[in-house]
Amino acid sequence: MAFTEFCCRSGGSNLNAGTRTGNSTEPGTAAFKVYVSGSWVQATRTFTPAGGANPTTDGIAVGDFVSVYPDAATVSPYVARITTVGATTFVTSATAFSGTAPVDGVTNTSAAIGGAWKGPNAAEAFPIGFVTAALTDASINYPRINFKNDATYSITAATTAAAGPAVYQGYTSAYGDLGKATIDGTIVGASFILLTGGNDTVLADIIGQNNGTTGSATGISWNATRCIAIRCVVNNVRGLGIVCGATGTLIQCEAYACNLSNTASIAGISTIGGTLVRCISHDNAGSNSSGFISSGSASAALIGCIADTNGAKGFLNTATGKTTWIGCDAYNNGSDGLACTTTANVHIENCNFIKNGGWGILFTTATFRLGFILNCGFGAGTQVNTSGTVTLAFGVVESGSVTYAADVTPWVAPTTGNFSVNLPAAINAGIGSFTETQASYTGTVGFPVIGAAQTLVTAMLAVGAGLLRLLGVGR
Repeated sequence: MAFTEFCCRSGGSNLNAGTRTGNSTEPGTAAFKVYVSGSWVQATRTFTPAGGANPTTDGIAVGDFVSVYPDAATVSPYVARITTVGATTFVTSATAFSGTAPVDGVTNTSAAIGGAWKGPNAAEAFPIGFVTAALTDASINYPRINFKNDATYSITAATTAAAGPAVYQGYTSAYGDLGKATIDGTIVGASFILLTGGNDTVLADIIGQNNGTTGSATGISWNATRCIAIRCVVNNVRGLGIVCGATGTLIQCEAYACNLSNTASIAGISTIGGTLVRCISHDNAGSNSSGFISSGSASAALIGCIADTNGAKGFLNTATGKTTWIGCDAYNNGSDGLACTTTANVHIENCNFIKNGGWGILFTTATFRLGFILNCGFGAGTQVNTSGTVTLAFGVVESGSVTYAADVTPWVAPTTGNFSVNLPAAINAGIGSFTETQASYTGTVGFPVIGAAQTLVTAMLAVGAGLLRLLGVGR
């Protein structure tokens, strides 16, 4: 998918336009052209360079992006796409812009074409909260703000993204190369939210860390409408690591060393009815710190998520809406692997609960609840869940459970974070059957592992097992 590309990098200036044309070419730290002390007419969005300079012969072109600002400004109030270029003036778009156009000025207004932004620093959030979905190229591609990881974006105050559609993404050398950029808050004083999402925004490849020494503020609050975060990391924050809203999605996100305030019922990753896919929350060490918490009234789904070595619960469910866990792992948490404290319906499938300090799965109330625990794995011996496997509530059906041999886990090396399944008892032991009753159908049966991740060897075994079944050997 194409975007209108903007860039933040070390050495840039927040008086620049953030890009020359919005293409994938990384801009330099200096603007392509700066006109100082020109004249500006707000109503017609017309800029006249000083001294009779000719924008056309200077190389300014339709489609270029320009920042227009009072001479004394330190941060751009207005960035727009240029739509008309002449020998003495240029005009900006009435629709493709962000910010507020400066008031009329004669020989006191500057313009910078192109050039990377410096990005958020100290109490300055720019361009977070400045760029809107309207800042697009002529093809109306939505904006993507790219943060180069050649510097840490050190801030001392909260930042909040404007409503999108828009993407905020880190990179190393080329946009979208999966390099991660770091937004770092202060390590002293009252805590604050490092980054808050706006409606219809995507956060990708961003690390958020350090947000104060007092209080319990969240690290990244990506819980506005239809927010998505992918491959993001939060660490060393006072409260929740990263929060996902009811219509949001977190994919491959990580949280560790969160809830440094040790506030009750806080987790590394929280969802208020959203969807979490392949997220890991680990080493949130406080006695009140869980790996994941699901809450609110909307339905939530956790797929392939790992809760490892957290001080309290692996997964804490306080939601009144239905919550689903599929292919999740809870290992070595201080309390229960999964604790459900409400009577909401549950669906727990192909999950592992190993060496947790409480129950594998705990229901704290025996009142009416419906749901299933299907083909889940539990530890034994030194890997047992201290209080037992499951406390069943009325209406919850358990079937297909597997107890592994004493003293073993189903994973390659969980103590170093490798939760790839390599234990034969967990391979192909997950539930994967379909109900197909039409007479012409022969039926479909899958054989997933119990847990969040397969090893390459497991995948090869699965292929081999499939071939044997085709030959009529085995099940």
